[in-house]
Amino acid sequence: MNRSDYLTGDMSNQPHFVTAYGVLIEGKANCQGYADAFYMLGRMLNWSVGKMVGEAGGEGHIWNTITFDDGNTFCVDVTWGDHGFGNLNSYIYFNAPIEIMQETHKWDWSLAPANLQPSVDDCYSYCYLGSHLARANNVEAELKLIAQKLKERNGWFSIIVPFDGKYADDKVMQPAMQKVTNESGKRFVYAYWQRGKYMFIHTRTY
Repeated sequence: MNRSDYLTGDMSNQPHFVTAYGVLIEGKANCQGYADAFYMLGRMLNWSVGKMVGEAGGEGHIWNTITFDDGNTFCVDVTWGDHGFGNLNSYIYFNAPIEIMQETHKWDWSLAPANLQPSVDDCYSYCYLGSHLARANNVEAELKLIAQKLKERNGWFSIIVPFDGKYADDKVMQPAMQKVTNESGKRFVYAYWQRGKYMFIHTRTY
């Protein structure tokens, strides 16, 4: 995602914008180019990847699927992960289940194969309990966890919690994140957003 920019506007001089070449070599492509690049690289690594064609943002759109060794399939939308918020890559759409995708992506999800994951589980990138990603039971616990993680390391950190409408207001979130700054002693940028019943926060130190 850091090698390419999503191409908009006049594409007459960009003959490769719908191809993996546009993403990997020219650094400019539309969603088809992003999906093709993920598909090509995945197949080279012997991953079980596919494509889905539907709509997103009121326009035609293409994204990928990936099936793990246990047989479960998840959605991957590299395009919508590229600098989604505040120039921060968004990982919402990596190993995403139906309940996340259907908030923004149009497809007849009732026709989804049985192995396409319906809801958030521990394979979803935002639920991975590792050094970069975690989840909490509420926003207050989330903010404490972010402050703790930022103390421990530089870089980025993302977290998922049940959505709390109070924190969807900048007048509430900004002072809350200032407390995180004070507690962690780190300077960072952050972005937050809602998808269905979840709230996501992504931070990056600088």
